[in-house]
Amino acid sequence: MNQQRTAPPTALGDDSRSMTVTSADSIIAPPPLPRKPAPRETYSQTYQDPAQVHWYDSTVYAKGTHDDVLWRIEQTLMTRLLNRHAPDHARADALDFACGTGRILAFMREQVGTLVGVDISPEMLARAKQKVPDVPTICANIIDNPQDVPGNKDIITSFRFLLLSEPPLREACIRALVGKLRSNQSIMILNTHGNPRSFRALASIRNSMFRPGSLKLAKFSLGDMKQLAERVGLRLVGTAGLGYLPPFVYKILPTSLCESMERLLANKPILWRFGTHIFFVLKKA
Repeated sequence: MNQQRTAPPTALGDDSRSMTVTSADSIIAPPPLPRKPAPRETYSQTYQDPAQVHWYDSTVYAKGTHDDVLWRIEQTLMTRLLNRHAPDHARADALDFACGTGRILAFMREQVGTLVGVDISPEMLARAKQKVPDVPTICANIIDNPQDVPGNKDIITSFRFLLLSEPPLREACIRALVGKLRSNQSIMILNTHGNPRSFRALASIRNSMFRPGSLKLAKFSLGDMKQLAERVGLRLVGTAGLGYLPPFVYKILPTSLCESMERLLANKPILWRFGTHIFFVLKKA
């Protein structure tokens, strides 16, 4: 994961993703696959790069990958959370913040009445438009120009943003989004894909023992969410967790078996706390 740097809140991010740098090419290499460019100074700047957008869209969620399998299961959990915490969601007015290339938009447009996506990256929004041409999108900076982001929303979602955004940016954006909720019954659904109480804890120990020069893995926990919620005027009303198999297992076992195992374990009592991915459902305090 990319090392997190503290920076002043200047812009919203996008549908955030992992920040692992690929290894060097071999001497005799096949035609190059999409590769993640070197990380930039801030999270908001990263996805302004067309190469980064292409890498994310074609590699991170490529069919059969760890993230692709978990996303299929996440959609099942997301549907359950919507049914429980927003039973009238079919008529809801929703916003997907940091919508990126439109992955969440494509799912949410079937779940709600009206939907808009917001992102700071024109490159990301161009990809989103290809996937969901019928969903309006806005290129906006919620911190510098909050008036550009529509409010009075029944549901606000933001995926993979908490983990990789710098802490000041993270808090400023979530605080601004609280002001975009319609009422105390409106919900915000956020997630982390870096729960430190998952197999990532073992990876951190491995890195500290055998890779002393490696960057620390980014992390965002249930406790971090509770603290952030208290500071910005939210309360946690629901959770769900998944993601128990490390990515390398997907290279050893058949994808179908990995998916079956993940589905079996997803959101089980107590166990959900140890998944890499955790959903947070929040309302105004």
